[in-house]
Amino acid sequence: MTIQETKGYVAVRQVLEALAIAPLANLGLIHGKSFRPWLTEFTGLSAGRIAQGNLEKVRPSKIKQIQKNATAWTHEQGKKRGWSADEVSALIANPPKKCDGDTGLWASWIKSMEVQDTIRLPYAIARALQADELLRSLIDACSNRNIDKFKQIVSENNNRIGQPNHNATIGHTDRSQVSCRKKWVKKLINFQVI
Repeated sequence: MTIQETKGYVAVRQVLEALAIAPLANLGLIHGKSFRPWLTEFTGLSAGRIAQGNLEKVRPSKIKQIQKNATAWTHEQGKKRGWSADEVSALIANPPKKCDGDTGLWASWIKSMEVQDTIRLPYAIARALQADELLRSLIDACSNRNIDKFKQIVSENNNRIGQPNHNATIGHTDRSQVSCRKKWVKKLINFQVI
């Protein structure tokens, strides 16, 4: 594998990773902060540590501290939105999970928009969880430098995208986006690392 091929895989993986954590960046924007300052507030990590990257390699003791800080931050935000401590605890205790057991960030972000006993978003959460799974699969394929697997995942997802999206709330089938998506998917399938 050439250096240029390796750079191509890394570049695609980085874009996919950025897309996968976009819900976190959106939370920061909602609170009027750019990503790093918000992540510092949310996790309790120093700005310098966040700038280093490799946050997946944080020590287990630090992970417990991050979870404690994130839980406190979430309770504070829930209180500002009028949620009870029990409602926030239920949200934290039952986040949408991907097949690998990890929390789906997109699905969790959508779930956080639900209003207890008023607005439920089960279909949006399910779709967001599919997006979380898709992004994880594509990132894994890039990390393993497996372009054939990448193309297979995109192709299989195209078959799902091509299916009508049944909207249970208004009872119609929306196919307006299918042709645009198929063109995008064809470009991804024909993608070659140069």
